[in-house]
Amino acid sequence: MNYLFTAIEHIRSPALLYFYLSHMILGERTRRKIQALEPQFTQINFYAIDVEQFPSLAEEYEVKSVPTAVIIKWQGGILESHQGYQFSLNKAILADI
Repeated sequence: MNYLFTAIEHIRSPALLYFYLSHMILGERTRRKIQALEPQFTQINFYAIDVEQFPSLAEEYEVKSVPTAVIIKWQGGILESHQGYQFSLNKAILADI
């Protein structure tokens, strides 16, 4: 997973953006689940984004709560957005992008 430490000009699509807060203890479990998907979906760029460090990205992708996972299509644009601890990622959607 690509952890953002500095601003980037362009997020390469397709992508899964995982928005979190660095002090979230429960977020670590979700982050591990997402990291476990990376070997299965090598065509997808995975990004972990701390909303406190990158509030403009959180605003751009309409993040209302954390954790949030946003799936970006090849052509850009949001395919799906899952907010809160209860989200589950549909692997079929990831396979199709």
